[in-house]
Amino acid sequence: MITRKAIWLLPLLLTLILLLQWLGWSRESAVADYLQPRATTSGNPSAGITGGTLPPAGPEPVEAYSVVTERPLFIIGRRPIQKPEVVVEKAPPAKVDLVLELFGIVATAEGWHALIRSPEGESRKLAVGDEYQGWRVAEIEPDRVLFARDQRTEVFNLRTFPEQAPAAGKPVRKQK
Repeated sequence: MITRKAIWLLPLLLTLILLLQWLGWSRESAVADYLQPRATTSGNPSAGITGGTLPPAGPEPVEAYSVVTERPLFIIGRRPIQKPEVVVEKAPPAKVDLVLELFGIVATAEGWHALIRSPEGESRKLAVGDEYQGWRVAEIEPDRVLFARDQRTEVFNLRTFPEQAPAAGKPVRKQK
């Protein structure tokens, strides 16, 4: 008879203890108590903090998940995926011809400048080091311009005129 009363009394006693613990409890105070650092007996205040702090906000860095990418989850044996080697052959540089008309070379205080005209009729003034259609002006001389690209060079000579021009006022005779 005593054992029957004890069996019924034990759950009633446990329920009473649980009820007494919950009476003074609130969610805000429980979270605040959890976040407070524990007091330590040593002089170092951070020595007693083993828990009670929240993890850092935000997702973990991508490097933390490198194991998943190195050893995929859904591959049998979780071996790294073997990627085929791709060999990229460097193609020889395309042979691009430079098309322009050199119609003047001018000497200024800054140095020599080449006056060129594109096939579309656009005129430009270039100095040494300037680029035009992927070509670099390597050298400008009084009668020619040297363009360079990848180990290739193109030379454009200034169009020359006859040495002797007819004197002003003298008629030029045509020969028959």
